[in-house]
Amino acid sequence: MERYYYKDQKNNFMILKHPLAEPLEEGISTSSEEEYQESLRQAEIKEANDPKRGILKEMAELKWNLSSTDYKAIKYAEGVISEEEYAPIKEQRQAWRARINEIESLLGE
Repeated sequence: MERYYYKDQKNNFMILKHPLAEPLEEGISTSSEEEYQESLRQAEIKEANDPKRGILKEMAELKWNLSSTDYKAIKYAEGVISEEEYAPIKEQRQAWRARINEIESLLGE
């Protein structure tokens, strides 16, 4: 099955899915995997030339890490997992939060 990468009107690649999954919205076009890979290379170049962009990407990844471990925090709060089981997760989450706060202070947010 061939995969398609969709672009919005500004030629930003948006999603990866089979074209039969849902109808295309107006202004969205498909492209090849080669075009998608080239777009990723261009984005890496832009990121290298714009340090703020890299920092924002790091912060987004850190926030995603936090949200992806929320269920473990909830399990701990509800008593489903023990403090010993949760301790390494808690430590990592604290480190992620500290880095997010550091980035926000650098950006003046």
